[in-house]
Amino acid sequence: MGAIPYSTRVRPDTGLTNGRLGTALFLLSEVMFYGGLFSAYVFLRSAATDWPAAGAPIPRDMGGVALVIHLIAAASVTLAWLRLSRDSRASVNALSLVTAIMATGFIAIIGQEHRMLANADTVAATSTYHAVYFLISDIHRVHVAAGALLAAYMIGPGRTLQLRDSMAYANRVACIAWYWLFLAAAWLVTAVLFHVI
Repeated sequence: MGAIPYSTRVRPDTGLTNGRLGTALFLLSEVMFYGGLFSAYVFLRSAATDWPAAGAPIPRDMGGVALVIHLIAAASVTLAWLRLSRDSRASVNALSLVTAIMATGFIAIIGQEHRMLANADTVAATSTYHAVYFLISDIHRVHVAAGALLAAYMIGPGRTLQLRDSMAYANRVACIAWYWLFLAAAWLVTAVLFHVI
């Protein structure tokens, strides 16, 4: 039984490998998913007479720290991808570890932010503003947790793949970097909607 075609070589019709094409299609579905969440925010905000409504405001300082940590996580995995694209044997362990640690930090900060809001008697039932924020930020935390697992894969099982087939490993790291770049863009939009506008 032969190898799957275009698993490491670029397809002539798309200019992508199978993995990158699959990742691109997955990210397009994620764009639609987040687009629905952001559209709900816009419609609910435009219909609200008072925005933000009752309850404690979302702490901007924690939101800023979460944004910086998120951008560092995305930048480090993207840097790992760029290093691999230049040198197939480049070690990406340290950069992958930075991504995993920053992702865990992001999850913890948003969790602490939610606990602070809950202690101020601000829960999803008290205002539409907070309900939408809790929904979007919790969904995003699940996505970031998946990204942390992908970064851990790069450190663990991915290392053995790199030694066996460096091109396949580089393709997987590229897909993980695309995922993290999408997450960074989605959280940037979230931060602007809830902390700036």
